[in-house]
Amino acid sequence: MIIKNLDNNEISCVYYRFESYLKDLDKRLDSGYRTESIDLGDNDMRVQGISIVYMSEEEVAEVKKSHFYLTVRSIVEKLRPVVELIEEAEPDIKIKLDE
Repeated sequence: MIIKNLDNNEISCVYYRFESYLKDLDKRLDSGYRTESIDLGDNDMRVQGISIVYMSEEEVAEVKKSHFYLTVRSIVEKLRPVVELIEEAEPDIKIKLDE
């Protein structure tokens, strides 16, 4: 299947990446936190870390209503049936993409 010049591998790759991102984000939001990358270094040395930011229920609800979150969820929901068809035709597609 080719949609707008995207082949099965490309469609599946987009789906798996967004699905993984959404699952991880939902897990963090359901636990009431988000992560942020922070720069801990100075001019001579770049050191990056991760900061955990705890969120109120209202803040979590706001994130889940955001344009970005709803767009990612929509992409995953729309691509799911397409990727299921691809997986039926090419059962090893996810394995190939993980290589």
